[in-house]
Amino acid sequence: MMYDDGYSVIEKNVNMKQKIGKYEGAKVKKYYDVVRGDVNDEYGIDANVFEYLKKILPRDLRDKTVLDLGCGDGRWSEYLSMLGAKKVLGVDISQDMVDLALQRVTKKSLENVEIVRADIQNLLIEDSLFDIAFSTFSLMYFTNLEEVVCKISKILKNGGRLYISTNIIHISDHNLREKLKGSAVPVVLGGGNQKIVVENLVQSAEQYHSAFASAGLIIEIEKYFEPEGVYVDNDFEYKTEIILKKAVFQLLKMTPHQ
Repeated sequence: MMYDDGYSVIEKNVNMKQKIGKYEGAKVKKYYDVVRGDVNDEYGIDANVFEYLKKILPRDLRDKTVLDLGCGDGRWSEYLSMLGAKKVLGVDISQDMVDLALQRVTKKSLENVEIVRADIQNLLIEDSLFDIAFSTFSLMYFTNLEEVVCKISKILKNGGRLYISTNIIHISDHNLREKLKGSAVPVVLGGGNQKIVVENLVQSAEQYHSAFASAGLIIEIEKYFEPEGVYVDNDFEYKTEIILKKAVFQLLKMTPHQ
């Protein structure tokens, strides 16, 4: 597909191994039943985080191109569209998520929104094309965090911004931290009979900071939230040694001479 401002988006070599999270079939419905809490609730267990994101996002995106990475059912692509974005590109690796997003785009007649199934690293997009990149609770599934963040940074314009919400896993014991680094931790969303277990990689705030620095991104906002509605599975061997937080980052891409 080709946008009228000259850049194309091509799905190529979707690689599920780069991501540990896989939402397909019945798991998609279960996920949204749990995280929303109610069919009319667009925020659900992430209400505090999403309300904060809305506060720090620009109120006017006219003439801006936006990347929504891990777009899921397209709720944020819709919101970014309604802020007046020139173009919004929603990307997700799950076909079922993409189908939900496409249904939303059609139902709401979101003419400035494109949805594709792809891995961010296999998107054939020229550098410096997006004004804003946006990712809600998707980066904690990538085994190659630094590589992904650097890819996002490359396709951001100088002066562009990246907004991230994610789960952060902190382990104070050095030996245990090294032992679990890069491994997955079972995380429960919701509670009671209405819950779903997903896996988050052990990724600390320091790992995110290192990835941002490698990508040439400056941290403008870094805010942490208690993990309401989210907790490490009680059966996980090292549950008591792990601190789980939700985090929001606002990042600026600037070349050194700027």
